[in-house]
Amino acid sequence: MLRPPRSSRQHRLTLTARRNLSGTHPFAITAMNVQQLIEELQKYPPEMRVIVDGYDGGYSNCEPPESTRIRLNVHGKDKWYYGRHDDENYPGGNRDGAIETALLLPRPYRDY
Repeated sequence: MLRPPRSSRQHRLTLTARRNLSGTHPFAITAMNVQQLIEELQKYPPEMRVIVDGYDGGYSNCEPPESTRIRLNVHGKDKWYYGRHDDENYPGGNRDGAIETALLLPRPYRDY
């Protein structure tokens, strides 16, 4: 099964769209849903390798997607090095964000 790549330099991605400095990507700021992801993936050859950003640089093979519960907008701009959202039960940050189920495309713990 073809899995989508993650944007670079984000620790976690839930199908929230990646920042795009050029501003040309249709999902540059808003959240992406599974239907939009499927439409985007149909633009690529099915045999194309799928990668994710490495922990501290480079790229890794993508792990299988998994469903996870998240709290939205937990981390503010001062925590730019975290992803915007976090686990449903994350003890810090903004606890007022809505909780939803999202599709996570995890990076491997280790490639070796």
